[in-house]
Amino acid sequence: GIKGTEKWRAPESLKWLENAQEEDEPRGTVQSDVFVLCLVFGYLLLKGDHLYGSKGDNVEKNIKKGNPVNMQKINGKLREIYEDHLLTKMLEDDPSKRITSKEVVDQLRDKIAGKEKELLELCGRDNRLDLTEKIKKLIQFGINLKAKDDGGRNALHLLCRNYSSPKLTDAIKLLIESKIVVNAKDNDGLNAIHFLCRYHSSQNLIKAIHILIQSGIDAKATTNDGSNALHYLCRYNASPNLTDAVTIFTELGMNLMTQDNNGWSAFYYLQNKDKKEMKIWFDHDALLGLGAFGLVFKGKFGGREVAVKRVELHHVDKREEDAMLKLKHPNIVKLLHIEKDNDFMYYALELCVASLDQLFLKSDNPKKYDGRMPRQIVVFSQLASGLEHIHSKKLIHRDINPKNILIMKSPGKNEEIIIKWSDFGLAKSVNEKGLHSWTG
Repeated sequence: GIKGTEKWRAPESLKWLENAQEEDEPRGTVQSDVFVLCLVFGYLLLKGDHLYGSKGDNVEKNIKKGNPVNMQKINGKLREIYEDHLLTKMLEDDPSKRITSKEVVDQLRDKIAGKEKELLELCGRDNRLDLTEKIKKLIQFGINLKAKDDGGRNALHLLCRNYSSPKLTDAIKLLIESKIVVNAKDNDGLNAIHFLCRYHSSQNLIKAIHILIQSGIDAKATTNDGSNALHYLCRYNASPNLTDAVTIFTELGMNLMTQDNNGWSAFYYLQNKDKKEMKIWFDHDALLGLGAFGLVFKGKFGGREVAVKRVELHHVDKREEDAMLKLKHPNIVKLLHIEKDNDFMYYALELCVASLDQLFLKSDNPKKYDGRMPRQIVVFSQLASGLEHIHSKKLIHRDINPKNILIMKSPGKNEEIIIKWSDFGLAKSVNEKGLHSWTG
């Protein structure tokens, strides 16, 4: 290897040493540090060789002359990776024109972020071409494979969702061999096997599932809405190998009768795959409330108890429907499903136990709510959080009153009490200043 302190100095330092006395302390500057840092970069890129000469060459002389003789030996792909002349700017002969360490950091950070984004975009496009070489090139750059898009999806998620090429399994193997986090989940709790089972119906499906399982993915993992890989397979997948794929998961001990948070099992999805609608059922005698244009009944959607809002078709308020579809927040009543017949539109909504106005009814009133409530500061916080989300979607409620604020008991052992906004019949879009138009 290349030895000797002089071989690791900037040209200005070597020139100063020529005239220095023996007792003089070697001088260094922030600019000379940057130059020598580039020598270290070169040493790594050249696998132990020196940018300014190999063993036996006059390295110091080449440094003084500004002649990095080994620059061209750096692998062409690596040189391309460090584009924007980073190495050249770090080796600038004039210290006053040399790039600073902060600028080096900024350029590398921008380059890394750019390449990470490029990988996500590459894996996120539906492409029949072989992407393995392009993926290899990006990985060679040393990017962080933990990088995710705004939805929390990494390259493996996007590949399993979008890549329809026969080379899918090769690309999956490449990412796994490069140490991508196989069990990473996106913002909705989906891991790679969920995406694969939902979106891939090709001949590759079985092989890809086996690769993920062998790589240690949690095949039994559930998403935020309680769905597992079997639910997605049976609900969405039209693969000719569907039966074989289902068998893989049942042999792992997964049950076709396990329900998701909406009360549906994989078996139900399988039985109803070709049906256009999942029917909402409600009890005509279990009236929960009534409004100007609709009635609310207690009913079921799947195996789950829900509130069913029934509205005559000619009274359907598209604004309310659009608002409910836009709003997804723990402190806003969730719209689970919509369907219609010849006369009515039906909305399956989360079932709540009471509204705020029922808190203060007289004790002998059968509608009075005397159940548990969170501390007031928690109620205030939940209401503010829900309203903030409404406003973030460029909507205003326009009908805020205690009757439209509901109390819900969450499912499960703890039965957490959650406060939720409801009734968006008067919701209106707003402009950037938070004002709504009076037209429309």
